[in-house]
Amino acid sequence: MRIQWRRTAARATLISVLLSLLGLEGGPVVAEPGIPWRPRPLPAASIETLDPFMPMPTGARPRSDLPVAGVAFVSCTRLWVVLPDGSARRQVVERAGLSSPAFSPDARTIAFIADEREIWMAAADGSAVRRVGELRRFGSSVAPTARGLAWSPDGERLGFALVTPQDDPWAGGSVIWTLDLSSGSFQRGGSGWPVPFWAGRRLAAGSWVSEEGADFPDWRSTSRLSTQAGDLTAALAGRGAATLHGREGGDVRLVFRRRSWSRRGEAIEPPPGFRIPEVARVGMTEEQDLVAVDLVDGSGTRSIGMVGPDTRIWRVLGDAWEPAVSPAPSVIGPVDAHRAVTAAAAVLRGGRTENPRDVGSLMAGRRTMALPFRRRPSVVTGRPRERAGAWVVPAVAHGRTPEGLGYVDVEVRVREIRGRLVAEPVELSRVRPLANVDQVLAFLEHAVGVDTRPITWLPEGADLARRWPITTWKYRHGGFGSVRFALAGPEGAYLRVAFGNVSFQMGCGSPEEIRPAEVGGEPARLGTLDQQHQVIWPAVAGDDEATARFSVDGGVSEETVLAVAEAMASG
Repeated sequence: MRIQWRRTAARATLISVLLSLLGLEGGPVVAEPGIPWRPRPLPAASIETLDPFMPMPTGARPRSDLPVAGVAFVSCTRLWVVLPDGSARRQVVERAGLSSPAFSPDARTIAFIADEREIWMAAADGSAVRRVGELRRFGSSVAPTARGLAWSPDGERLGFALVTPQDDPWAGGSVIWTLDLSSGSFQRGGSGWPVPFWAGRRLAAGSWVSEEGADFPDWRSTSRLSTQAGDLTAALAGRGAATLHGREGGDVRLVFRRRSWSRRGEAIEPPPGFRIPEVARVGMTEEQDLVAVDLVDGSGTRSIGMVGPDTRIWRVLGDAWEPAVSPAPSVIGPVDAHRAVTAAAAVLRGGRTENPRDVGSLMAGRRTMALPFRRRPSVVTGRPRERAGAWVVPAVAHGRTPEGLGYVDVEVRVREIRGRLVAEPVELSRVRPLANVDQVLAFLEHAVGVDTRPITWLPEGADLARRWPITTWKYRHGGFGSVRFALAGPEGAYLRVAFGNVSFQMGCGSPEEIRPAEVGGEPARLGTLDQQHQVIWPAVAGDDEATARFSVDGGVSEETVLAVAEAMASG
């Protein structure tokens, strides 16, 4: 027996050494007489690599035909989507062990974890489901479980935490990973709270180790999200943030910030009889009008709470957990004229971008109409009107086309379909060129409604600038339009003529001095800031509502600015 034991122990020791040298799964080997050796499962902190998945490019992922709005959540063995008002609850997929749903940035796919170690994807409308892969190391399933799935804003990566449940998440029990979907490769991060979230292009997670408390790439948006200050995780949407804030021995608090980098946060108390668990998920709509968060009641039953940061009115979904908020705009109540105008401008500006989380594509309907611009156009909207249960918003879009500067007149229909805000271009004119100064001035009158004056003299070599040649703004009680010229001489030299509601606009500061001047025999005002000069005409007391008004500014001499203004006033 002693000889047999020694042989068994020697074999076990040799195998243990070989496994250690090869980096295979397993820890110290325990061998006893008559009992075969068995490798000890590695904890999350000891796993350095994961086997790659098959690549999953965008075209291979299950996708719904249109974006899906609302809140996804898990209940029992089913994945559901519900609108923010609690209506239109519909099942997406049924599978045992569902957890951690995450919307893709185009709101057409939902990724989730199944059986603790598998990653799956489903079309957001439930029309298709596909297994992405199982988390393995050297061909064997890993012992830690996956949690906190989060989809990157560019749509190319999934972030998650690999967790050993019995270990302290602050001391290596939770390790943050990213999966590159296009290549199928994994990248290991550091230890962190098992609810990671995306802050811009990088994955963030609370950590005791970092001096800032988290591995954040952008201090402006995340410097206030520090575990040392009590923040565990966050949802960044629009310009704001919803954070979960907890301290040792205390309850977790929900804090809403209208600006993610602001020091000021508004605590939102959970509904009576509920609390926020320590390991909870939080989500927020892009419009910042809804926050969804995990809740538990006194008996430990899990629920989801949805609250408006302004109204503080809670809506609770019982027997539900792990909310994920769609980036597609939801409709809570009737669509008003202001939101219709905002949606129309967003869908026109977003029609040519490649960002999958672009607001324009998230509001797209079945009717598509490609705009002719190379890049994101500038948009001026008109007064909306109601027609057949929808808003119709007239607009003018201008920018650079393959043939040069140009503009189109367009109408956008804005309505609600299945709880989602939909904005579709329905009428589009031919492209009208903006090839010379006269055409640009006529365009400013058409698009903004300002009165222009002929620009009868310019310095030699002046031509329409390639960057920002035309600027348009329209307000409720007026508008502003300008044309910018590139000048011969130093690189970046320019001269700009503006009409409408003009003001001193030289950079971000105020003019160092403003003094009287005379243009066309009438009073004018002349300002100077860092070698930039600007003249505003006319400058008669009480003429702020005057319609025949312009300014000339640029990095040229005062004499040149006054000469251009003099020619315009006299022309």
